[in-house]
Amino acid sequence: AAEKVYEAVQKFEDARTAGKTLMEAAKIAGGRVATLPAPVTETGLLPNGQRIGAANLDTVFQAAFALAPGGESDTAEEFGNGEYFAVRVDRVIPAGLPTIAKDRPMLAGAWMGREIDKRMKAKAEELARRISRGESVAAVAASVGGQMRAVPNMTRQPNPALGPLLQEIFLRRTGEAFSGRLPPPQPNAPVAPYAVGRIDAIRTPVPAIAARVVEAQRPQVSDAITRDMAQLASAAAKLRIKPKVRMERVDAAVGITEATPATPAGKKK
Repeated sequence: AAEKVYEAVQKFEDARTAGKTLMEAAKIAGGRVATLPAPVTETGLLPNGQRIGAANLDTVFQAAFALAPGGESDTAEEFGNGEYFAVRVDRVIPAGLPTIAKDRPMLAGAWMGREIDKRMKAKAEELARRISRGESVAAVAASVGGQMRAVPNMTRQPNPALGPLLQEIFLRRTGEAFSGRLPPPQPNAPVAPYAVGRIDAIRTPVPAIAARVVEAQRPQVSDAITRDMAQLASAAAKLRIKPKVRMERVDAAVGITEATPATPAGKKK
């Protein structure tokens, strides 16, 4: 397979040397020609901000941005994994700030989403205060057309439906109210829902569940303890040994020589 690829690369380069265009040389060598669907930045971003979903294209973009408009690679360049590529630049669009008119829909949507989220957060905090003052969760939910649901036997194990709110819940005491943002229903949803609730009871975890949680956290805790011990040992060693850094020896070790200052006229060195 490697020999076949090498032969194809040689055919491509021979055709380019003979004056063939990149497209003609690619056809002679049996290569595959692909055209990007839209202009792309040096980091692989399309005009809508999305990244092109092909792997290892950074090398292609770097080669393309080294060419002028209409420029073509003289020879095939290694793409990795035994693959080679050549690139042609049809046109270059100078970098510049987008116009307000072009980005107005996106900016308006982002502003509206932020304002809605701000008001939803304030409303959720207001409802949590009402629960803290003694109103029932059912009455508070009904006043805003919300849905009430009891969640029994909640544990510290990650819950995709609660996301970061789970940590906030486990910081509360029995009888306390809470509010917080839930994960959005879709990855790109402009607004995320909020939840308001109250801790009815805190119970000792079931030993079997607690054991699983401990075992799951054991590697992270062990690594943290090891790092802390290493830092403490290093600090203690420095206090006992009192090391000094001699930069002239550091420079000598890596081959750096300091320039000799010029001797003023009439003075001996």
